[in-house]
Amino acid sequence: MITERLKNDVIFVNVNGSLDYFDEQTYHHSVRRLERTKKIQDALHKKGLRCYRINPIDGDIPYVPYFPKDAGSPDVNLFNYNSYMLFDLLPLLNKWGVSFTHLVIFHHDGFPLNVDNWSDEFLDYEHIGIPQLSNDGEYMCTGFSIRTKEFMEKIIDRISLSDYYNYFEENGHGNDDVILHTHVGIDKLPPTSLKDKWGSRNVTGDTFGFHNEVEFDFDKAIGLLNK
Repeated sequence: MITERLKNDVIFVNVNGSLDYFDEQTYHHSVRRLERTKKIQDALHKKGLRCYRINPIDGDIPYVPYFPKDAGSPDVNLFNYNSYMLFDLLPLLNKWGVSFTHLVIFHHDGFPLNVDNWSDEFLDYEHIGIPQLSNDGEYMCTGFSIRTKEFMEKIIDRISLSDYYNYFEENGHGNDDVILHTHVGIDKLPPTSLKDKWGSRNVTGDTFGFHNEVEFDFDKAIGLLNK
């Protein structure tokens, strides 16, 4: 259910950046992604929830993150997005005076489905995401996740940008969800039962939300959120 804490303490944020290159494929992908996130934002606003889209087209906050892409290194754009989420997002929100205690990150392929499954218990932990396995072990995916403002401050305090550069060079990626576990540390891990209640990989409406890295039925997903 939508609680007072959800309405007053939590913000939903989507970040999409501009690139230093542009082609037809990139254009169509960007337009599709932005159209979807706009529909998600509208649905959240209709429920009385605060949602910000930080992107090249009509975001609430007038700032466009710039993610340069080196043509010789296909991972650079991913690196810049993740470093932005780790180091730049909080200072931007502070600059614009956005008040919040918790922030939910969402994307066009990962967002709330059923607000009736919201629980204020989510606010008892500094970070919750959907469990995922990698070569570094199990971590919580940040594609659809919640974190406290204090946790965002801790990230900046515990890992420097140079540390992040070194990790990227050594591991070939700079995924922020892995970095949170390997370099920042989560002082109070949520129980599995709460992570399972937070989200899943499937669009069912049995959890608060979902995150799916492959094709899914967007119309079904946004329909559940609009109920």
